[in-house]
Amino acid sequence: MGFRNKYKWNYLIAKAGLSLNCPITSKEEALNDLMQLSKKLGRTPTLSEFQKEKNYPSVSIFYNKFEAGYKEALRLVGLKPNKIAKYTESELEYYMLKFYKKHKCTPTRVMFNMEGTHPYSSIYEKHYGSWTKAVQKILKPPFCLKKYKNCFVC
Repeated sequence: MGFRNKYKWNYLIAKAGLSLNCPITSKEEALNDLMQLSKKLGRTPTLSEFQKEKNYPSVSIFYNKFEAGYKEALRLVGLKPNKIAKYTESELEYYMLKFYKKHKCTPTRVMFNMEGTHPYSSIYEKHYGSWTKAVQKILKPPFCLKKYKNCFVC
């Protein structure tokens, strides 16, 4: 059994006498927050909409507390998960090129997903076969191949 499975991170922080940056949220609190946002929007909120709300916990709560993640949480409060949008190849190209021009570097999946203003990397992977193939087809050489340390600009 691995370290992360055997001990919960929040428990270890408390055991070390440190305080958490944000309060621990229970399953019930997370579901209540999800319902409140749903009522505010008048529809099922997307994961990125939940993430943008400042008064709610991190979206990681859904993956830490619910076996099937965000979709399970939606079902538990009686909401239907949003359907996956269908993107055309030209739309996918547009979003990646827009990202590339803004940041002046080739995006990693993590960088791309963090911005949250375009389709997730998984959409590109399904459409092109892999993230690397998507980058190579859309950005075409020469493109920045620097290793991405801790910044958005190479």
